[in-house]
Amino acid sequence: MCGNLCDALYLVGYSLPPTPKQLQALVLLGGFWLIMAWMLNKLYIASWYIAKQAGVPTAFRRRRLFAAAQSHFETPKPHDKRAAFADTPSAPVQINFGGSQRNASRDYYEYLVPNSLKLLLAWTSMAELDRRALDNPELFKCRFGFAPPTTIREQVIAIRRQYDFTDHQIRWLRYSGLLKITAKEAKLAPSQLIFIAGWMLLLVVSLVCSSMLFRISYPTTMIPAWKQMAGYLFICGYWTMMAWPLGKLYLEPWYVLKRAGALAAKNYPIS
Repeated sequence: MCGNLCDALYLVGYSLPPTPKQLQALVLLGGFWLIMAWMLNKLYIASWYIAKQAGVPTAFRRRRLFAAAQSHFETPKPHDKRAAFADTPSAPVQINFGGSQRNASRDYYEYLVPNSLKLLLAWTSMAELDRRALDNPELFKCRFGFAPPTTIREQVIAIRRQYDFTDHQIRWLRYSGLLKITAKEAKLAPSQLIFIAGWMLLLVVSLVCSSMLFRISYPTTMIPAWKQMAGYLFICGYWTMMAWPLGKLYLEPWYVLKRAGALAAKNYPIS
């Protein structure tokens, strides 16, 4: 791979100015080299560095640890004459009061301490996260994207528990305005205008992109095929770039409320 790229660079360097075919070959080889180098880096090099940073032992080190543990547990321990005479175990009784720790007796002691907030959010239960978020504005902000006063935090947590929303859904409900946050209260405020506006904007964007596609497909003058293909790709990318935020901001929050049963009441506000 590197040899082919070097050969191409050598040919281009000794045939200045380069021909268009040489430039095309150089671009193709450079792109191919970048793709292959990225894949090899992700498969082999990056994974090895991740394992090294995480402290994952190598095969040789694992064998040494296993041999040390085997020799430790298989070595006969000295007999405790006092314990045998009293007919009682030599190890003391151990009682754990913590909810996130275990003591397996002897020289093994485990205590779970997350080294990042992402890990804390991943393995902590929702009930425990809600309890901690009520007293910790920073944790609440990391979950929902804003840090209101304690009263508002209690109301947002109550809404999340009532309808079983996820943290991501609470974020987008607030962005869309369907979760109304004021200085005194937090409440759901479903609005049909937001839902209708989302579909109208999506329809306008689709009509504009359709007219552009029609103009490219049936041009008034002859244009190269590669320019038509580039225009198709640009218009499809533009439509996707516009449709995704419209769906996330206007349409998806409404369907989230509908699935959760928050629109069951007949008299939800129109605006």
